[in-house]
Amino acid sequence: MQELNQTLVKILSKQKLGLPLNSSEKAMLTLYGDTSATFDTDANAVAELFDSLIVSITDIILPTESANLKQIEKLPDAERQHIIDECLPKAEFVEKYLSPMLANAKMRIAKAKYQYDINTHAEYVYITYNSGFVRRVCVTADSLQALILDVMNNKGETV
Repeated sequence: MQELNQTLVKILSKQKLGLPLNSSEKAMLTLYGDTSATFDTDANAVAELFDSLIVSITDIILPTESANLKQIEKLPDAERQHIIDECLPKAEFVEKYLSPMLANAKMRIAKAKYQYDINTHAEYVYITYNSGFVRRVCVTADSLQALILDVMNNKGETV
């Protein structure tokens, strides 16, 4: 039961941050709701909540390889904060706004996904076409406006 509560806390944390939920997380919320997940105010519960937020952020921004997840845990606080302040808004923007816009613009694009490479500190948007073709556009250090222009004007490179 404790594992279920921890899972629901993580899902609710992602939802509260406005991060997208995968289909299994949506099913868990539908099945169990948020009534069984309670937030304790003691230090351990706060630490667990913080850990769940960091894991949620890394699930979206970084590739899901375990090596990258371990690397982000070892980052200094300033670098982790950079990822939260700079990269997370870009990932959310691409997920919530850019990807649906491209998919609905009759450009034969299925989706767009933002990715931050923890090793090189490079930022990319991966454009996946309906045919399965994937194009990678470098958006390192771009503002959201520049990110849109780079994606729309740059042919990028084939992945």
